[in-house]
Amino acid sequence: MIHRLAPTDAGDNHVVHRRTASRIYKWNTHWRSSVTTAVIRLKSMDASELLDELSVRIYEPPLSLLREDGRISDVSQPISVAMLLIDYDTECSMNGILNFLGNSTGAYSRQTVLALRRIGCGDHADTLHEICRIATDAGMTHSAIQEDRASLTEFSVTSFDDTHGSKWDDVTARIQALHDDVDFADLYDRLTSFVGANRHSIEPMLAHSGG
Repeated sequence: MIHRLAPTDAGDNHVVHRRTASRIYKWNTHWRSSVTTAVIRLKSMDASELLDELSVRIYEPPLSLLREDGRISDVSQPISVAMLLIDYDTECSMNGILNFLGNSTGAYSRQTVLALRRIGCGDHADTLHEICRIATDAGMTHSAIQEDRASLTEFSVTSFDDTHGSKWDDVTARIQALHDDVDFADLYDRLTSFVGANRHSIEPMLAHSGG
């Protein structure tokens, strides 16, 4: 036997609607308050502090989604420039230029060159462009590096030489020598200035990311 519920009284419906509307209003009020608080906090930061905040928050949703869906490649957007260069600096600092080229960050190496130019690091951009050219000419492309890594188990830790053998030894030595001369202190200073100059477009994205 199918038990059918009696129709809900119209008055009860009005009560439910009022309760739902009240919850939505409270949530919206809380959300607006949180965003306002975040904006005030961000506006109190200097450019260096704002860059430090970005360096953490770009790896969390929703900003991390810009990387996942490819929007990070749009260097006309200040947030994309900042994310590309933070990724580049972080990868090179932790794992070196060779792993930058082969990891997910290296898929945006061309855009990283453009981002370097946009913040005024022309010499650094020229060096990275040359590095990418040398690697590509030798067949050491991002996809080729990824193919060699396909047989590795997830979370395995290996060196570049262990994974790829000696086939790119001459190229990697040239790349490393070139990259040893780049000035990351200059990159940091210029990126800090860039973030400060474009904080009007960066702050809202940080404020709405929930931090």
